[in-house]
This record gives sequence, structure tokens and C-alpha cells, in this order.
Amino acid sequence: MDVASGKYWEVFRDRFAEYLPVLGNRAVIRLTEMSQDSFFESPHLLLYGNSPTVLGLMSRTIVETVMGTKSRMMSASYEVTSNNNKYSCPYLHCATHMEINMAEIKSAEKQFVCDFIHKHISTTKSMNQRKHIVVMHNVDTLSTQSSFALRRPIESAANNVMFIFTCPTLANLETAILSRFCLVRCNFTTDTKTAFLERFAQDQCIDGDILMDPNDCIVLTLLSISCPEVRSTTEKVVKTFLADLFKEKNILKACDGIRTFAYKILHFNVPIATVMKTVITALGEDKSFRGRIAEVVQLSADLECKSHHVSKVCLVLEHYFLRLYNMKTSK
Repeated sequence: MDVASGKYWEVFRDRFAEYLPVLGNRAVIRLTEMSQDSFFESPHLLLYGNSPTVLGLMSRTIVETVMGTKSRMMSASYEVTSNNNKYSCPYLHCATHMEINMAEIKSAEKQFVCDFIHKHISTTKSMNQRKHIVVMHNVDTLSTQSSFALRRPIESAANNVMFIFTCPTLANLETAILSRFCLVRCNFTTDTKTAFLERFAQDQCIDGDILMDPNDCIVLTLLSISCPEVRSTTEKVVKTFLADLFKEKNILKACDGIRTFAYKILHFNVPIATVMKTVITALGEDKSFRGRIAEVVQLSADLECKSHHVSKVCLVLEHYFLRLYNMKTSK
């Protein structure tokens, strides 16, 4: 689902800077209050602890606020050759900075880092400001080789480039990256989440029922910062998915549906514990699972624990729902 197509998305994105004081993340607010001189003298930044959507908004807000201007992002691409194959690596750029989503260039990430980041960006002077600002999203998807290849441009380009990295979690990042950045955790407290939702609803003159529409992309964006008020939406989405999954007779179509749903859950940073708690509640009301609910609870506990120690959490979710599908269809 394209987040940018949401009913309230444009307003939410354009006014995100106004919501920052409501969200109350002090570290991010201090960054937006820095002067350009102080900002460029600060170390490279690594924003983590939230969904890719919110981290992307935060990084762009920080740059635009510090630079004092909002520029239209334009798309471009850079061609690299890897293993005798040519790849077109997309990125966004404007007058103040450029943004690169490393998840989109997985096939040629090492060559992209060596050619574009090191040779092109690191060695050229910025024409209209003291440094280039390069924002790289989803850096936790980088391979070990690409992470080590990044060390050289990070160190050698300190006078030309200000790097801002974003990733939901630090679990998959190499020490070579972590040791070269100032870490900024972008989580929100329960009180500020509630205040944010109330402020957003008030600004848009809408009631809670409209925000609870599970088909509206802004709800998924709000889920990405785990607002308690939209937790019921999470439960509805999970229960609807389970009902549709159990009706599917074709195992291949069921697997495709499971993978799509698992990616959606992870993309919007819905907590695994919330998903599994909803599943246990839903299956506890299912007559076909009577006598097997203890098995479901044990499976949920085992896989939730496993999700904290693996890099591919999506595979854990796929395994979880496929086991539930097999339990249902084997009856």
C-alpha cells in the first residue's frame, strides 16, 4: 500500500514539524533548533527507534528546519555495474540535501556505495552550502561488506558531507557504522502519543470514527508510532486477515497473502507482541481451536522470543501464520 496516497497524508507530512513539540522528542527538537553552523559542526546522525515512515519524516524535517527552506524533491538515478550487470539506483535530491533508500538498491549496494557515495559525493564540494547533506534510509539492510565499504567515505568526507542515517532498529547494524555516528532514539512516550492524536484530529476537524478506518493510510502511519487510540484498528486488521486466511483453500495463495501481510505489519512498525496477543484472543473464540489454544500460546511465545534475535523478522511472522493455517486446515 502506498502510504503517500492516504486521505490525510499530505497535511500530516507538510505539517510534521508543527507536531514535533507535541510528540515531545527532546533530542529531535534540539536538532531542529540548531543553527546551520552548529548543525554542520555536529557529528553524523543516526535516527532509530521508530518506523521507516516516521524516521523519514523526521530526517527531512530536521534538514528543512535547519536550512530554513522547503524544497521540492526530484527523482534521479545513478547507474552502476555489478557482476557485469548494469543497475539503475534511484535517489531523491533537492537544493538542500539528497535522500537514498538503501532497501531499493539491494542488488548493487556495495558498488553504489563505492562509486556514488565515495567517488562522486565525497570528493565534490557543495555549491550552495558548507556541506552536502546525504540522508540514507534503511541502513540496517546493508550487508556486512557494504557497511565496511561505507567507513571510508564517512571518515574521508567529513569536511564535505554530513550523513544522516535512519533505521528502525540497531540490531542489524555493524559496529563499524555505530561507532561513527551520534545515535538519536526517536521514540515517543504514551502521553505524547495521545496528545499527538488529539492535536491531529482537532486540526483536521474529524472525529475518532474517521481515524479508525483501517483502509485509510494515515491510520497505518499513526500505527507506526503506536498510538494507543488506534490499537483497536490493529486488532480489526489482524482478525480480518485471519478470517480471510482460514477461508483460503489454495496453499500457494495463502502463502502469498501471509507474506504480503507480514511485510505490511513490519513496514508500519506494528509490535509483534500486539499481533500475537490479538491472534490468541481471536483464536480463543474459534471453536475449531478448542483444546489447542495452549499450543497457540506456546507457539506465539516461542516465535515472539525468536523475533528479538533474528535479522529477518518477516520470516518469523510468515512461519507463525503458516503454522496457524496448518493447524486450522488439519482439523
